[in-house]
Amino acid sequence: MPAKKQISKEAILQASLEIVRECGLNAVNARNLAEKLQCSTQPIYLSFTGMDELKVAVTRMIDKEYDLFVKRRIDRNNYVISKAKAHVLFALYEKNLYTAMFLSNTLEGISLDEIVNAEWNQKAISSITSDFRIDKPTAEKILIDIWLLSSGLATELAANKMRINETDIQSLLSGFYERMKNCYAEK
Repeated sequence: MPAKKQISKEAILQASLEIVRECGLNAVNARNLAEKLQCSTQPIYLSFTGMDELKVAVTRMIDKEYDLFVKRRIDRNNYVISKAKAHVLFALYEKNLYTAMFLSNTLEGISLDEIVNAEWNQKAISSITSDFRIDKPTAEKILIDIWLLSSGLATELAANKMRINETDIQSLLSGFYERMKNCYAEK
């Protein structure tokens, strides 16, 4: 008779997410999970074929955490800046999750074209087009500039290379957006 699963796949994933949040993605292993779940490693391997499969599933959970984090902080009246700020704040408040999602080798790199064409950036491009009264290709270039600035700030924060508060983050992003508007907006 096969072993009966006492610990659910969801419980294993939740414990894995907690380990990533506390210690980083590299700390997710069968021994640490078994310790956190107070069980042997057997339930882990009954639910997942190996650590690689588990880490892919955890990465998907982190992606959902990120989406929820950003959505809670979107200001529809200041869409582009609030979205960029949320990205930076995720690195500030969830360093290990940010590192696992954006700075580890678990995800394939994406091109600038893929960023521009991603469904989740279409509203930002539309907002820039409207705010600046410019064409879509120019708005796409501005989106990339904002994305690179916010990702640079986020990376510095996640790596503990910079100390900055929310007010300064808002000021940097808003100031950059206004300078872009002065350069590109139709007069």
